[in-house]
Amino acid sequence: VLRFKSTKAERFALMDVEYANFTVTRMARLLDVSRAGYYCWRAAQRRDVPLPSEQRHDELDVKILSFHRASHGDYGEPRITGDLHESGDMVSHRPRKSVQ
Repeated sequence: VLRFKSTKAERFALMDVEYANFTVTRMARLLDVSRAGYYCWRAAQRRDVPLPSEQRHDELDVKILSFHRASHGDYGEPRITGDLHESGDMVSHRPRKSVQ
């Protein structure tokens, strides 16, 4: 986790494990994450039901992957965004770009 390219989720998980031993402020500073980000991650880990926005993102992920596979991997961000618009999903290309 202490490697250069650890994800925020990995750093938050480490903070969760070490919560009893160190202050959140100190761990956040040392791991280069925000305290608010940690508490948001922690709350999300403890939720039984995903938020509506999380459900929506999951549905979009499935559609994006479906469009990408249907194009045999040829379609990029602009065309997939167009396909989403044609199917009635009004989305920006920026938030879902990482799925492709």
